[in-house]
Amino acid sequence: MINKYINKGVSIKPYKGIMLDANIEVSPFGENRATEIAYRKAEGLATATYLVTNLIPQTETIRENLREHSQGLLPIVMDMREGIRFSSTRKAVAHTRQILSLLDIAHASGNISNMNLEVLKHAYGDFVRFLNSSTNKDSAQNGDLGEDYFTNISKGQRIAIKDTIKDINLKDTESGIDERPKSVKFKRQVANRRVAILDVITKKGSAHIKDISSEISDYGIKTIQRELSSLVNDGIIKKEGSKRWTTYSIVI
Repeated sequence: MINKYINKGVSIKPYKGIMLDANIEVSPFGENRATEIAYRKAEGLATATYLVTNLIPQTETIRENLREHSQGLLPIVMDMREGIRFSSTRKAVAHTRQILSLLDIAHASGNISNMNLEVLKHAYGDFVRFLNSSTNKDSAQNGDLGEDYFTNISKGQRIAIKDTIKDINLKDTESGIDERPKSVKFKRQVANRRVAILDVITKKGSAHIKDISSEISDYGIKTIQRELSSLVNDGIIKKEGSKRWTTYSIVI
């Protein structure tokens, strides 16, 4: 249960009389400590991903895709109950790679902030590193890793999950989803202006700035002038004449 949204992160308020670590007492992993820790990491990742995707509009399909994929790690890790093997690790790593791709897409479309992307990618990377280091080294199978190894990791894992959730920013203002959406919105506006201007020039073959402004009433003369200069500099259109006799045409 999210208690409050704050810029520094999020605090999770436990229900009265219920321990957050109660799930540990219901463990199907037996003596397989490595898989138990991996599963708890996967739980933390799913929780963190859900918190971040709360900021994505419900109409965006990537919101549910990310949630489904983060949940999908749970049964994959649960299948490692008998030991973390190379084949099962490969499956988990491939699945995690898909999640990272979805995070990149969500970030590129302005739905995830730079900070939250970095936090989640680091956490998923830590999960993969743990699986790789634990492959074929399960103490339940060969005893290669002592009790101290798992005790230290278990303590560190509780801190890691807590820090991952704490570092997530749940505000879509100020330092939440801030720079990226503005950047994406600006790029879309520029692209729309260019398309509109080029459409007029293409239809007329050669156009004066007044020809363009009369057909594109949404933009002022100065805005159109700046965009025309940019298009000329980019080599997309060419400028002929000077001052009021200046015409613009598509570079062939």
